Amino acid sequence: MPASKARGRLGAALQQALAGKLEVSSAAEGRAPGAGLFANAARARLFQALLDRPLSRTASLARATGLAPPSVRWHLAALGSAGLVRRADLPGNPRYFAPGTVEGEGLHDLAALRAPHAIDVLAAVARSPGLTLTELAREVLASPQAVLRAQRALSPLRFIEALKEGRHTRLYPGGALSAFVSLQGARLPQRFSHLEAALKAADEGVSVTRRARDEIVFQVGRRGERREFRLKAASALAPEPRK
Repeated sequence: MPASKARGRLGAALQQALAGKLEVSSAAEGRAPGAGLFANAARARLFQALLDRPLSRTASLARATGLAPPSVRWHLAALGSAGLVRRADLPGNPRYFAPGTVEGEGLHDLAALRAPHAIDVLAAVARSPGLTLTELAREVLASPQAVLRAQRALSPLRFIEALKEGRHTRLYPGGALSAFVSLQGARLPQRFSHLEAALKAADEGVSVTRRARDEIVFQVGRRGERREFRLKAASALAPEPRK
């Protein structure tokens, strides 16, 4: 789809999307609300952060949860031993995701979206199609070089398109991004099914409290009060937490 035809519809859609088994149960956790893996409130926060931002790094998870990096690594190990956290096979620092949040063929698309400033660049282009690199850099509070790197990560996926107009190169939403946004909503039930199976395999009870087109709300726990979590269709487009 030409950039000019994608501008209005995609801008609204994107802006909307942006708005050896380790023993983890202690005597204290066994008496806590929900029991099981998510009796620990910090571990529950970490799991929600993984649902919100698949392919997050340890530092990003620490910012999102308010935990120290060593605590993040400990809880990741606990969840990983239960089959509830996986590590992506990507270069660079380790990236983590929960089952069902990253599909095999979508791994590299999502990795591109996790490039530094990529989500901010997409959001700015959706708000104001036709920005130059210099204007875009001011908009996202980054250097032109950083914006250019984000654009180069996104362009091969046709998530963003650069058009030469006179002396300037201007950026527009790419045609493939509209299809990607729509696909995230269509695949939400399937993604939740994979996540639910992994939770049950870890001996956690799961009950859905609300299903919507863009979000599934569910509770997890072995007994007593359960923890509530949300799986969102637009999790791939969630911005990184700020420092």
